[in-house]
Amino acid sequence: MVISSLKPKTPFHARSISFPSRSNNPLTLPVEEQLFKLKSSSSLSDEATSTLSPLSSMCHNLSGLKDLFDCIDQDLLQSTTTHRVLANKCVNDVLDGTLALLDTCSNAQEVLLQVKECIQDLQLSLRRRRTRDYGHFIDIDVEKYTNSKKKVIKAINKCLKDLKRMENRRSFSMLIEKDPDTVAIISVLREVQSITMSTFESLFSTLLSGLGSSSKKPALRGWALVSKLMHTTKCVEINKKGDEETTTGMCEIEKLDVELNTFMISCKNSVEAMVEHSVKNVQKRSTEVELSIEATEVGLELVFKSLIKTRVSLLNILSSNN
Repeated sequence: MVISSLKPKTPFHARSISFPSRSNNPLTLPVEEQLFKLKSSSSLSDEATSTLSPLSSMCHNLSGLKDLFDCIDQDLLQSTTTHRVLANKCVNDVLDGTLALLDTCSNAQEVLLQVKECIQDLQLSLRRRRTRDYGHFIDIDVEKYTNSKKKVIKAINKCLKDLKRMENRRSFSMLIEKDPDTVAIISVLREVQSITMSTFESLFSTLLSGLGSSSKKPALRGWALVSKLMHTTKCVEINKKGDEETTTGMCEIEKLDVELNTFMISCKNSVEAMVEHSVKNVQKRSTEVELSIEATEVGLELVFKSLIKTRVSLLNILSSNN
């Protein structure tokens, strides 16, 4: 089986981000401004893939999401008007939404941990092998890495299906209120939930794209895999500038797989100097992936904590009105 750089088919397309008009309500204006910043950032990151890696872009979006929830907790939920508005059943809609978002965030953290463990196992395997033993590495360790990626891909697909099911189940009470404060507060909280789900969806899709698609054909092993690789056209754009290989529009994990493919070809050619050079490139790329995953983990942890604070504030509002 070739270490694939092909884009997998995701269960559903990422939703486009709309830019609704602002209510200009002083209560919700700070939150609306944060929403606008986050949506603008997401749109720009989609267009600037050549200058910003997908995981780096995702870290930036997670930081914006954390700021959004901090703004909700510190500004909107401290208002007495908000307490009055949320004194009815509308607060239950919002509470249910925060619980669903916490579950999704927890699932994303688990997936990232699996990806990191997959990369760390590959790094450990490389450190164990000596030059003359890299044939055994291809026979055993690359196949193990590929199988680990398949398991992660399966987990991500499940998360995406769960997220889609959650979106389909999501229902809000009809807004029949004419009070402008009520309409503004409930509308902005619903919009926050929507963009948060979009951000998690984007994270899962980015990881799925980076990990590549898993073939259902019988797996090739050892040097048969390398021979197949050498006759397979790469489905990625690679521009060579001197000794430096530049990959554009690719996730960090995809770049690692490109280097791993190059390493396998070097082993086939049995040129020790080329093999050692390729090993260093694989190690470098794997370290970059690990650091990117860890940065994304930090971003998710901050979002998770902010979500908990927001949920606690909502529960306090609910209990104080009972």
